[in-house]
Order: sequence, then structure tokens, then C-alpha cells
Amino acid sequence: MAKAMTAEEVRQLFLSSVRASARHWAEHPKERTVQQRCDGLAFSILSMFDGSSMNLPRMEIVLRPLPEDKQYCIENDEDWFEDGQVINDCVLHEEFFNVPVDEDNHCDSEAQDGNAQDGERG
Repeated sequence: MAKAMTAEEVRQLFLSSVRASARHWAEHPKERTVQQRCDGLAFSILSMFDGSSMNLPRMEIVLRPLPEDKQYCIENDEDWFEDGQVINDCVLHEEFFNVPVDEDNHCDSEAQDGNAQDGERG
């Protein structure tokens, strides 16, 4: 008998799809640059969120900042993220190549390596 999928089942399906996409782009013909393959993987993952993959429906990406983040940003004269804001009220994979690359928008090396301490902002 058919049933609604559990959160765990959907999570496993999503992660399996991301891994399969990563494998596909890693094995993509070598005449593609590393950047082109990374862009292809990003595009594929965004397509999954948009519901363009065959095995997953559209998913919402909802911001859930820590409660103390807003006050931290106010105190440091920084813009903050609003709780509950949906950022994919559009088709993300169609927007991907239209957004200019912001060379200053990058994580520090500690955060990328997973070495940032709890409470540190990356």
C-alpha cells in the first residue's frame, strides 16, 4: 500500500541524488575545466531544489538563523537574515548563471576546513 515518505526516506533520496550528481560531474569529460564541472554540479543541485529532477519534488529553502544572530548584526552594523524567509520563490537553476560572481563573497579558510569554533562567524 502506498504511503507518504518519511523525512528520513526523503533525506536519503536527496543525499543519494547529490552524491550521484557529484560522481557524474567528477567523471565528466576531462576537456571540461574544473570550474565548468563545479558549475555543473551546482546547477544540478539547484535543479533538485527546483523540482526539475525526476525523483524529487520542488523543495523550499527556508532561512533559520540563530536567535542571537540578528542582535549581533545590529550591534556590528551588519544586515541580518530574517527567520522564515524563503529564498527560492523563483527557479534557482535558471538564475544561477545570471548572478555575477562576487569575488569578495567567500568563506575564510578555517570555516571551509570545518575548523571554525562554535560561535565564530565565517
